[in-house]
Amino acid sequence: MPELPPIEIACDESGSDGENLVAGNTDVFTHAGVRLVEPEAAAALAEVRARVRSPATQYKANHLLREKHRAVLVWVLGPEGPLSGRGRVHLMEKAYFVVVRLAGALGESDEDARALYAEARAALAPGEWARFLHAANDLLRTRNRDEAAPEPVAAFYGTLDALAPDGPALRRLRGSRPRAEAYRERLRIRPPDP
Repeated sequence: MPELPPIEIACDESGSDGENLVAGNTDVFTHAGVRLVEPEAAAALAEVRARVRSPATQYKANHLLREKHRAVLVWVLGPEGPLSGRGRVHLMEKAYFVVVRLAGALGESDEDARALYAEARAALAPGEWARFLHAANDLLRTRNRDEAAPEPVAAFYGTLDALAPDGPALRRLRGSRPRAEAYRERLRIRPPDP
């Protein structure tokens, strides 16, 4: 089998607020990648520079998102543009990600996570949903926690107990406190690498 030439893939993210998933500036996290060989990438960037006419040495989304550069954006992303068929974007709602991570930390399945998300999102009022997500996010955080904040397991289950709705997924979650304590103990004994 012949050896294939190496492929360079450039990736970037947007919407990351570190471990602070629910109190950040956006509701979604985006990770995108494009696959272009270096000469094609250089030609595309040269064309963007010529069309935008900015002295910037690094172009960010805000350059192309300006109304006056809408035609350049359409060209870059359009069917005749340099990225056509060469990019992938993964978009994740941060609230969903928190619930999936919470379920995983407590030993629940992906199916359980989806059920919990659907049930809690539908049953909780917007303010309750936000409190639930903040408490869950704090339970999951491994660093940069406010040391003056309440202990995360107690705070999470206190928040959970204060919520009125009760369905099968929320009942199962209410019974998971020993697993949450074990999760936090594992983090205390062996914190993740920075």
